[in-house]
Amino acid sequence: AAKVTDFGLALARTAGGDQPGLLGTLAYMAPERFAGAPGDFFSDQYGLGITLYEAVVGRRPFQGKTPMELMVCHAEVPVPAADEQRPGVPPAVSAVIRRLAAKDPADRYQSYPELLDDLSALARLNPDQAEVLTWKSHAYPLTA
Repeated sequence: AAKVTDFGLALARTAGGDQPGLLGTLAYMAPERFAGAPGDFFSDQYGLGITLYEAVVGRRPFQGKTPMELMVCHAEVPVPAADEQRPGVPPAVSAVIRRLAAKDPADRYQSYPELLDDLSALARLNPDQAEVLTWKSHAYPLTA
């Protein structure tokens, strides 16, 4: 059974303390957020990519000693290939993680259907996997 333990909600205030600064959990925050971009579908993908990496490899891809070091890693260091970090991880899983966690939002998934189709394909890698919903079989439309 899986349990959610972090919703990625943290608020850093500016030096004066009256204005909100960064909103999010630094270990999962998309690089564009550091420049003040709002959270959106693309930044959520980045956080999902980091979360999936952690789930399959057993540790986060970046381990900065300071908040600034961690921010630099997220902004400049490519996420390592999960299949090279942990034997047995299918290369297809690694490819999805790397696309989710691409530094440039334009290199991430451009739509929910595209993302859901690839995630569904990953779930089908295990022949014993229960039936997985695809975008086309979804019972209700997703709006964003």
